[in-house]
Amino acid sequence: MSMVFDTFKLGDDALANLWEISFAPFDVGPQVEGLTDNLFRRIEEVSIPEVGVDTYEVYYKSIKFTKPKARSTMENEFTFTYRVDNDYALYKAFTLWQNQIFNQVTGKMGADEGLGLRRIPLISVQACDRNGVPLTGTEFGKWNFYGCFIQNHEGISFGYEDDDPIKCEVTIHYLTMSRGALTEVI
Repeated sequence: MSMVFDTFKLGDDALANLWEISFAPFDVGPQVEGLTDNLFRRIEEVSIPEVGVDTYEVYYKSIKFTKPKARSTMENEFTFTYRVDNDYALYKAFTLWQNQIFNQVTGKMGADEGLGLRRIPLISVQACDRNGVPLTGTEFGKWNFYGCFIQNHEGISFGYEDDDPIKCEVTIHYLTMSRGALTEVI
């Protein structure tokens, strides 16, 4: 078999989905059919935030020195895109999770209901090949996000004449991030 034929057999999941996201077990309330405790899903896009540190200036005579502050400039959020038409159970789980943080119908926060912020202990994003096998030993590596909660779950639209895949973007906030091994917390 040729690579072109193998790629054709993969259909819509051929080349664009080169990332896998995994969620530590978490409770979204009522069981969503199609979800398991160990959530591993292919995603189409992921936006990893840049890591930086704030600085301040010190002058000694006529020389300016720039020194780092003990303050991170990193945005504590990342976004990813997934296909709703391939995984509607994941869409329902994100909707339940977001409603537990803030319910649009009742206007209540999760803290009002005794649920707290409903943070997931760990979400990992890793590069994978076109067969879904994680890439190891590459510059892509793996990113681990700790103390996560969903901030935004993009809406979806349906149309009679639409032939494009239904995609949805999710924004997740987190407390800390690490690259590679679980011990390298940033």
